[in-house]
Order: sequence, then C-alpha cells, then structure tokens
Amino acid sequence: MIGSSHRLVLYQELIDMVVDYAYNDHDTLLNCSLASPLFLPSSRFHLFEELHLLSSRWAHFFDLLKSPLSTITRIQFVGLDFEDNRPDFHFVLTSLRGLGLLSITLANMRVEQCINLNWEIIGFSNLNQLTIKGGYFLDASHMFDIVSKFKSVEHLRLRQPMFNHTLTDTPTDHGCHDYSVDPKSPVRLWRTFELHNWDLACAPLFWLTLQSNISGLQTIVLTELESEDFALVGKLLRTLGPQLNYLELQLLTITFSTLIYFLYGVGIIDLFHCLC
Repeated sequence: MIGSSHRLVLYQELIDMVVDYAYNDHDTLLNCSLASPLFLPSSRFHLFEELHLLSSRWAHFFDLLKSPLSTITRIQFVGLDFEDNRPDFHFVLTSLRGLGLLSITLANMRVEQCINLNWEIIGFSNLNQLTIKGGYFLDASHMFDIVSKFKSVEHLRLRQPMFNHTLTDTPTDHGCHDYSVDPKSPVRLWRTFELHNWDLACAPLFWLTLQSNISGLQTIVLTELESEDFALVGKLLRTLGPQLNYLELQLLTITFSTLIYFLYGVGIIDLFHCLC
C-alpha cells in the first residue's frame, strides 16, 4: 500500500503474519517491538502470552499491571512460583483478575495451616486449566479446597504434590471449618483430571472417590503407577460414569498380563489407552 506521503506502508495484517513467524524467538520479538510502532502490538502479544513469576519478584510486576500506562493486556498463561512460601491468594489473584487468563500454574505453595478462603475469586471466567505443581499441603482435601475456588476450570493437572502423611489416613477437618470450603457443599469437578509423579499415601484419588459427582469426568491421566496402586485406581475407575472417553495409565514396572487382569476387573478393557 502507498501512503499519502508516497512511502511504502505494509498492511497491519501482513505485519502480524511476519511477526507470527517469530512467535518462539524471544530476542527477535524484542527487536521487532522496538523497530516500529506497527510491530509493537503483535510482538507484545507473543512476548507476554506466557509469563512465569517468582514470589520474590512479582510485586513489581503487579504494580506495573495497576499502572494506567500499562499495556500488558494479552497474557493467557501464567506460572506463579511461591518458592515454598505460604500463599497470599487474595493479593495474587486480585492483581491478576480481569486479564482473561486461560491457564494458571500454582507452583511450590507451602500450606502448613489453614488459609482464609472465605472470599470469591472473580475475574477469571475464561480460566480453563489449573496446574498444581509441587508444594506441600496438610492433606489432599486442603489442596482441593483451593482448587475448587476456581469455578470455571475444566482441566486440572497435579504434578507431584506433597502431603503430611501422618494426617492423610485420618479424615478430620483439623479445625479448619471456619477457613476452608464447607465440606458438605457440592464440589464442581472437572472434565479432565491428570495426576503425575504421585504418592499413594497422599490420597488425592481417595478424595475423588468420595465425591458424588465424579461420574462427570471425561478424561483421566495417571502416570508412574505401580502394581500396589491398583486397588485405589480400581476403586476410582469403578465409580466413573459413561462420560469417560479417555483413560491413560503410564506404568513403571508391571507385566502386560497383570494389566489386562486389572482392566477386566474394573470393567473397562475396551476403554483404555496405556503407555507401558
């Protein structure tokens, strides 16, 4: 296109296509964002599409978001590393609300005592995926209390959460009724559930078997299973409904005949996808 000053000007759509080719090249995107105001919007889209923040440094970033001059509006994926600290959910989520996030990762939280969850999480209606990575919790129910606050999440992924094993075998509220989610209230479960690098003693699957609406799960992925895990896994699978259309079991050490016997035992021999 020829501008009024007889200079060659590219259509914005074409500029966006050119910048899109460098979507995973951070240095090139930085250079493009400085080359011209025409390159800035599409460069910024890729630069800030996914962010990973450490708790020791994210206060400055949250201050930037509050600034009326801030142009960071297209973040879709955020990873929050609490660095083994007690999480201040109200501060963090209030700072991030309204960005239209699609996915949040909560990493390395340390919840050694009850935290106040008597407030509603708003501004995350587009949030579809939540990942809990590492971290330490009193027991599985405390972790799921936090997860259940995110009402729009349909895909939950747990990666190696740790729990106080002396408490996991005792179904008690640990004096948390005033601070945690009401245990009698219905919990909205997800369409997709993943559990990776898990420990049988932490019993997140046992918590799932106690939920009345577990039959709505459509996809389940469980990794690093061993033969001693089959009793709990089998109990979970027997409670699932006809909506389940994908099951992935990644096994560490097990014979194929034992696997077939297990799948026949829970009645899903024609349903599974297994990576041995």
